[in-house]
Amino acid sequence: MCVGSRPRWTLFGIVLLFGILLPTAATPVLTQAQPGERCFAETGLCISGRLLQYWEQNGGLPVFGLPITPQREETIGDWTGQMQWFERNRLELHPENAPPYDVLLGRLGAEFVAKSGGPPPRQEPREICQYFDQTGFNVCGNFLASWSANGLDLGDPGVSTAESLALFGLPLTGEFEATLEDGTTHVVQWFERARFELHPENDPPYNVLLTRLGVTEVGEPQAQPGTPTEPAGGNNRIVYTASTEVGILGDIYTINPDGSGLTQLTNTGDNAFPVWSPDKSRIAFARGGFRGQNNILNMDIYVMNADGSGQTQITSSTGNDYMPAWSPNGSQIAFVRDDFRDTGNILVINADGSGEVGLTNTPGNDTHPTWTPDGRIIFASDRNPPVERVTIFVSDLFVMNSDGSNVTPLITEPANAFGPDVSPDGTRLTFYSLGNDPGSGSVSVANIDGSNLTRLIRGGSPAWSPDGAQIVFDQLDFDPASDDRFYSTLYTMNADGSGVRELASGRNADW
Repeated sequence: MCVGSRPRWTLFGIVLLFGILLPTAATPVLTQAQPGERCFAETGLCISGRLLQYWEQNGGLPVFGLPITPQREETIGDWTGQMQWFERNRLELHPENAPPYDVLLGRLGAEFVAKSGGPPPRQEPREICQYFDQTGFNVCGNFLASWSANGLDLGDPGVSTAESLALFGLPLTGEFEATLEDGTTHVVQWFERARFELHPENDPPYNVLLTRLGVTEVGEPQAQPGTPTEPAGGNNRIVYTASTEVGILGDIYTINPDGSGLTQLTNTGDNAFPVWSPDKSRIAFARGGFRGQNNILNMDIYVMNADGSGQTQITSSTGNDYMPAWSPNGSQIAFVRDDFRDTGNILVINADGSGEVGLTNTPGNDTHPTWTPDGRIIFASDRNPPVERVTIFVSDLFVMNSDGSNVTPLITEPANAFGPDVSPDGTRLTFYSLGNDPGSGSVSVANIDGSNLTRLIRGGSPAWSPDGAQIVFDQLDFDPASDDRFYSTLYTMNADGSGVRELASGRNADW
């Protein structure tokens, strides 16, 4: 990438390529999964067959959470059969029943209420609430809104009462204040299959959360032999580049999503593009600076441990290597190499630095690779000639097989799309589009096939949180006192664009 050689690859062009990435639990599925199963690096466990189908059709991560045990035979009361525990419930296989009732949700709420002495006395109906005569309790306000908005798919139009009942069951208590397992106090309400918690500090719909009853019952998941494990405290930390100077290169930091726990990992001042490995034990990044009399950016790919130790260079070329992206099982890293003449291509290398292979070879720029759960690579490219576009940048999103074959357009419209990232469940994509003004790019979301594209907010370099509920991104602004000075700030927001929150690190340039 030769700075200043063409207008779209000016210094501002380089700046707009920089960004932050959440742990790549954003693509948590492991490639060793067999057909018909789905595996998760967070817990090292898989879902398969009918349970996987049910999990995917009825809410996935937000409703059930991650698997915390393998599928196994257990006895619950007088019933013995195959089941699997998830963070918020268990799924039971009942092949004697016709679908969709061949999979049943555990009545964990009822079991917990019974253990605590049984339900309290019945309530009187309240006009502003929905009263359930079967149990004698009201469901009101935020809890009623959440209960009514969600349900298992029974084929009814919208979300019917029957579908909400199938998911959550009947209320077994009214609302009351309780001290939760983590020591915090919240208003809660028990249902047959869930406990609702009120979190007024969150914007809807995240002001009502479901308790992780499955974890409360069987404990946190134990890693399975041969599968990745997650280091303590690494689940939600954001890794990014920051500089105390107003510039594009800096050092690598990690921070919690609430802005706490800021930790510096490098101190050379010439780093960028950090990205977590799937098991969050390592970070790949690019290191290099502007070198030589022509002031050319020359970077290579490095890997280090999550605490910043063991920094190891894995590429060394006469070109410029940057934008690393881990494969779903952490064995390979895709990256971009340019030749300083505005030609960038995507390569892949083993995580130990061996086996480098080129995947693309075009006269244009292929950038921003990211892997899908099924092992394909989505990337940005200007390989399509501009058609009726008046803009500084020209880029579309494409998808290809991991060997570089079958390159297919994915997002092709006047969006000038960069920086794709795949949601944890593999169904959605976030990216940023520059439009005609590099200072007013927007964070967008779309289905994984490119449909239902929605622009959310001004910003760039978006990435999903591990649970798919939030997106982290940066916003670029220019110093009004200077024509060529800029700064960037990190933000998080809900996946629908609401609840925007600044992550202030006290630095001038956070990417």
